Amino acid sequence: MRRPLWNAAAPEWNGWHRHQALAARAAVRYNNHAVERQPLSAPAAIPRLDNASPSHRAARSAEDASIRVLAMGVTMIVDSDPHWAVTVRNLSKTYAAVRAVDDISFEVAHGEIFGLLGPNGAGKTSTIRMVLDVIRPDTGQITVLGGPMREETKGRIGYLPEERGLYEDMALLDTIVFLARLKGLRRAEAIRRAEAHLHALGLWEARRQKIGALSRGMNQKAQFIAATIHEPELLIIDEPFSGLDPVNARIVRDRIYALRDAGTAIIMSTHQMHAVEEMCQRILLMDRGCAVLYGSLEEIHARFSGNVVDMVVRGALPSIPGAEVLSNGAGAYRITLPEGVTPEVLLGMLCGLPGLTIERFEPAERSLDDIFVQVVGDEGLAREASA
Repeated sequence: MRRPLWNAAAPEWNGWHRHQALAARAAVRYNNHAVERQPLSAPAAIPRLDNASPSHRAARSAEDASIRVLAMGVTMIVDSDPHWAVTVRNLSKTYAAVRAVDDISFEVAHGEIFGLLGPNGAGKTSTIRMVLDVIRPDTGQITVLGGPMREETKGRIGYLPEERGLYEDMALLDTIVFLARLKGLRRAEAIRRAEAHLHALGLWEARRQKIGALSRGMNQKAQFIAATIHEPELLIIDEPFSGLDPVNARIVRDRIYALRDAGTAIIMSTHQMHAVEEMCQRILLMDRGCAVLYGSLEEIHARFSGNVVDMVVRGALPSIPGAEVLSNGAGAYRITLPEGVTPEVLLGMLCGLPGLTIERFEPAERSLDDIFVQVVGDEGLAREASA
């Protein structure tokens, strides 16, 4: 069940204490894996949800839950687990002779930030466009917010594309109000929210400037406001921190956290692996249209960190056949073990060697950057560089 971001009875963020209590729960479960939630700092006041359209607030009806639609070989499954905001099953798309998406499956939960990753040309954009019903897949099953993609469903979705598409000849405030009206907000409510968002994101002084005159970072924040002003139930964001300095990136990140904790399902596509490691619970890594990694970050780190150990020793470290050994020159080593050699085997080899004292020995957690490079490989990185 989605929780409203704003308390309709109060002019400011008077639901913050409730928000803190929800965020402080010990863990929430995604795909049967416990994931710790981090407490958030209180965001600046932004508008309430008291005048949202009835379609945005209404629960899905029993009649909706029984519908199945078959179009162009694509089954839109409706009676799915309500835990999932998006369910994709065996999705495929071919352009001429190019298999852009090849048998992709994943789910995104309400209240989750899900990372959709991959090098350029991996099929991420095509996958997003199929979820949004911009293009139709050749085969596969898609569920979005409990049913097929309809006009009413689109009003419950926010989309921040990598390519910017705001009207360059319109003033900033007018643009935000116009787009909020398209999402079903009444004019007075659209103006109230737009003004509050512009204040909160540091764009108030630029409200009368035309979009075309804004800097890249200001354009990015304006696009983010346009994608989230109606408080969507599903938010898809492609490179949300592009062009932002650290201060503004933190403001946008905190907005994303607030939406997540209100129950919004968020799909984030980005090349910034540090942002993925900080913000996402689960990821799908695509390459050449295929899923090459899917699961929780905890599971993925455990899978790829088993053959790397960090250790600190006193004395001379003997040669370890087939291993890659990196040293900082102060007795600390990171050792990548060859296939078939476990950390336990290495520890057994080193224990008891004369003149060698092991002061620390533990499996190393590899960064998502390292895992990305290992899985995608040199060809994928070459495609990244040439794009």
